[in-house]
This record gives sequence, structure tokens and C-alpha cells, in this order.
Amino acid sequence: SVPLSLGYGDRYGHGDGDGHGHFPSVHVNRDAPGWLTGCADAILRRMSDDAYQAALKMLSRRDYFRVELEDRLARKGYQTEEIERAMDRCSHLNLVNDARLAERFVEFRSADRGWGPRRLVAELRRRGVAGELAEEASRLAPDQLQAALETAIRRTELRAPRRWWRLPERRARMVSSLIQRGFEAETAIEAVDRLAATREKQHHGNDDQ
Repeated sequence: SVPLSLGYGDRYGHGDGDGHGHFPSVHVNRDAPGWLTGCADAILRRMSDDAYQAALKMLSRRDYFRVELEDRLARKGYQTEEIERAMDRCSHLNLVNDARLAERFVEFRSADRGWGPRRLVAELRRRGVAGELAEEASRLAPDQLQAALETAIRRTELRAPRRWWRLPERRARMVSSLIQRGFEAETAIEAVDRLAATREKQHHGNDDQ
């Protein structure tokens, strides 16, 4: 059995960065058939363990979509094979689950930030979620859609001037803002018209008092 030392530097926290110090060793029997292939597999397993530990450390702080986590590991210098093995372990243990995280993402962004379906799909795709999964997760139930719309129009109105409902250009800007938040144009127009009518009625009610 011959020890084979790997000098893969400071990235793994071993040695002094110059190829010296305590590096992981793999013991191989060079007389055994296929010893080189076995050695390579052992090295890859050891390196993928490091990638897995790095993934666990990141996941302990927050959840990630699979592509996001893969990108972060790649930026840390891990190779494709290492990352794939680490991600397979994370997926097997249900530590990385795009469907589950997409559902939570949609629930929070719709209710808290007032994002509509089109914006949700776009943001999920940008984070590497597959198209079909992004579309499915972003299909809001009627009550979810209404809650998201109410949040969006409330946030939009905060930036509007007094008596905005009497200013066509301001109403148009509010409609545009809702569309940018991911709502359909027809939904946005109806919501702004409905709110404008409510505000006008409230204004007249105040004048009558």
C-alpha cells in the first residue's frame, strides 16, 4: 500500500498554501488491477466530501435552490464532479428541494411584497428553477392573488400624490406599476379603477361631514 498525498492547497484548509503541510492521503496498492482508477475514485470521494460540507454550511444559514447552491460551490473553486456528488447527497437527504422552496418563495413574495404570477415566474426562473416547476408554483389561488394585489396596490398608492384618482397620468402610472409587479393588464386596470372609485366616494363623504 502506497500513500498518495494530494496538494490541493488552502481551499480545503490544509497546509500553508504552497503545497506543504497535512494533506489527505489515499492508500493504494499499485500491484492491484485498476489501482489508478480506484485511486481517482477515492480522491473524488474525498474532495466531494469537502464540497458537501461546504454545502451544509451554506444551507445552515438559509435555503437555496439547486442551481444557486451549485453556482456558489463553483465560485468557491469546487469542480463539477465534486459539486454533482455533493448535490446528489443533499437532494437525497431532502436538504435541497426546489419544489418545496418555490412554494415558500411564492407564498412570501406574493403576500409580503405584492408580486403577481408573471413576476413570480420570472424570479423563479432567474434563480434556476425549471420552467414547468416555476409556472406551477406561481399559480396563485384566488385568495392568494387578491392578497397579493391588495399588497401591491397599497404599496403603489403610498407613492402617489393627494387625490391621485383625479389625475389620469397618475392612474396610468399605478396601472403600469402593477403590471411591472407581475399582474395582467386587465387585472391592474380593474384594481386601479375600483380603488379610484372608492377614494372618490370617501372624499365626497368627508366633504359632506
